[in-house]
Amino acid sequence: MRALVIALLPAVLIACGSGRRLVANYEVLPVPAALSLYEPGRGWNLALGAPDTARPPGTSVETHPGLDRLDAGDRRDLVARLQIPPAGWIGGALGLESRARASLELGGLRHVSVADARGLEDTRAVLWEAIVAERMVLRLEEESGAALDLSAELVRDRVAGAMGTQPAALRVERRADGHYEVAAEEPLVVAIRVVRIERTVDEGTTPFDLSTPARDLAQPARLGYRVTAQEPVDPLLRVAHVSIRNARFVQWTGATFTFGPELPTWVNRNPQVIAGDDRAAARAACVWDSMTLEWPRDLAACRLHTVRQYVRLTTVPSGLADTR
Repeated sequence: MRALVIALLPAVLIACGSGRRLVANYEVLPVPAALSLYEPGRGWNLALGAPDTARPPGTSVETHPGLDRLDAGDRRDLVARLQIPPAGWIGGALGLESRARASLELGGLRHVSVADARGLEDTRAVLWEAIVAERMVLRLEEESGAALDLSAELVRDRVAGAMGTQPAALRVERRADGHYEVAAEEPLVVAIRVVRIERTVDEGTTPFDLSTPARDLAQPARLGYRVTAQEPVDPLLRVAHVSIRNARFVQWTGATFTFGPELPTWVNRNPQVIAGDDRAAARAACVWDSMTLEWPRDLAACRLHTVRQYVRLTTVPSGLADTR
């Protein structure tokens, strides 16, 4: 990756001074932080400017290499805008003289975001996304351009102190060109996105005959689904094997699911498939369908409760101090 020197990015510095975000919808952190602290899916306290709950069980995250999936508006010079201005925290940590120059290059950038929002509360702000780096390269130079002669151990200890982590969590290597490569035990978060969730629900119930004469017959359910009960069906254990199809989903081959006491609900988590039939789904950050089988005493009177949930996001200021 080509080196990027912060001191030579005047457009970025102007954006900082004007109060605009360096990257639209995201807040670049003043100091990199461990992913375990800023893990997407955690509840966020806007008053404190910090996460205050763990990621709920069942709320999964996904990781994408690179930054192609960011909702960041103008994508020109996106990597350059993510370089954290290092003079304050690196220069201060290392006790650099005013004439010395510090610059930073991020490597192995990735995008981590919530993939399944079913367990998140609508009333809470949520840390939805994080941009992480696998490593950093520090360039520490004299005014003349000569590399500063500092030991890797000193750089590790001082950078760890500035980041609020233990030196053992960082690995620092001085390269042949005199620059320092810093890697951590876990990815380093360089930017975050905090959001409020707006959830819309489309739900309803349809009959589903599980009696013997109805076995292997396709029956209509909501949202274009058709369901077929297959042998065996056990009314005592409340277990039913069901084939699920949807002719509206052009490239979806369907699913077979076993409803039972431990798994009463089937979930279709494929947003691309759903969005192909539903314009509202295409505009949502998350969408999923679910079916829950309801068992009365009469097998012929069973019912399927089908739900489609849409999640839309509104980016909100995190309250975290000194973000750009």
